[in-house]
Amino acid sequence: MDKLIPQLEALLAQWKTLDPYFESRAYREDGLAKAKAAHPAVMTAYQGAVAGIGELDAALSEYQRARNAAQITALNKAGHAAEANLVDAMQKADHFTTAVMEDKAEEADRLLPGLVAATAKVREAEAAMASDAKNKSEFSSIADRLDSMVGSWRDYKQSKSDYERESIVDDYNRAIEEMGDVELPA
Repeated sequence: MDKLIPQLEALLAQWKTLDPYFESRAYREDGLAKAKAAHPAVMTAYQGAVAGIGELDAALSEYQRARNAAQITALNKAGHAAEANLVDAMQKADHFTTAVMEDKAEEADRLLPGLVAATAKVREAEAAMASDAKNKSEFSSIADRLDSMVGSWRDYKQSKSDYERESIVDDYNRAIEEMGDVELPA
């Protein structure tokens, strides 16, 4: 964040300068001269902000992945294998989705068997739960989302349709939302 904030402030400064210019349509009087003169500084500020956001995203992903690995270990140690399997499956889905979005088909293919196996463990855990277990429906829903991701990947490999790639991301995001409803042990 410390690197990103100055980048965003630089972009905001450019916007504050140019916003009244565009809102008042002053560009009509000078033939966009002020905008053209500001363009290099705006692009530099914009590219810096995008790079800073990318660095923040990478740092947050690294932190989250390390936290999840520690959580999986703690859940297993405490005898909560079902919940550990669920977190593990989501971790594998995270890596898989990242590979898909970065157009790393070979890596996605390499990660796919691990995601399939982790999803199967979630399904097994869900099947072993009592019908009124507090997380049963969430386990089922999340496993459905993960299976749908796998199916969309297989469809994408055949069709190369961006729709299928977007479906993977949509299902992953929905699985993340559903994880928010899972009651994990303390």
